[in-house]
Amino acid sequence: MAVETVVVTAYYTHVPSGAATASAALQHLLDEDERRRAERFRFERDRLIFSAAHALLRAALGRRLGRWSGSFRIDAFGKPELEPPTGTPPLRFNLTHTRGLVACALVDGSDIGIDAEQMEASRSLLEIAENYFAGAELGQLRAADAPARVATFYRLWTLKEAVIKAIGEGLSLPLKRFAFTLEPLTLAIEGGDPGEWHIEEFAALPAHALAIAIRRPPKMQVAVSWREVAFVLGPDDQVHIELTGST
Repeated sequence: MAVETVVVTAYYTHVPSGAATASAALQHLLDEDERRRAERFRFERDRLIFSAAHALLRAALGRRLGRWSGSFRIDAFGKPELEPPTGTPPLRFNLTHTRGLVACALVDGSDIGIDAEQMEASRSLLEIAENYFAGAELGQLRAADAPARVATFYRLWTLKEAVIKAIGEGLSLPLKRFAFTLEPLTLAIEGGDPGEWHIEEFAALPAHALAIAIRRPPKMQVAVSWREVAFVLGPDDQVHIELTGST
């Protein structure tokens, strides 16, 4: 019997890049609420990242659904979803942005989370980890030499955040109750079944950590397609998003 596959499409792009160098140039890609939210940011770099992330999500939804002009709502578990719901099973998505990178992921019917972080060596990483990491994760971080410790921290952090975002109930699953091992990548959950999760990293970004978590139905495989996209200036002198890239 053939094993069914859950197909996930993840889009990412660097910001600023291409034609995405100013938030003002992206406002026509957003709805009224998103434009208002972008205006609340004090700094232009934050307005740009927010605008690029939400423009990317809208372009991805448009690619999947055709002409889509719906809106978003927050469900009972604190997760964003389409309003009105679309598809059977309903299309699920998640969005992330950090300095220099935006990404989103779409899947039919499965809980999904995606998280990106810029890797910064200046933060007190071990102190942060002591508050949020499980003991096994702390052991990996302490065992890493100085050059590798930064990447180890951010890999663990994005993996954990991706799971929390997929669950969507805030910290109802305390961060110390589940732990990742990086080599090889495995997950252990206190009182839970790690087999229901597909966890994957995208390792082709030297300055960022990027991870995705999908809660899959029983006996189903997961295939993630990572696609790099581009903000381009069209013949109408407006910024458009090209979703043709793939890895």
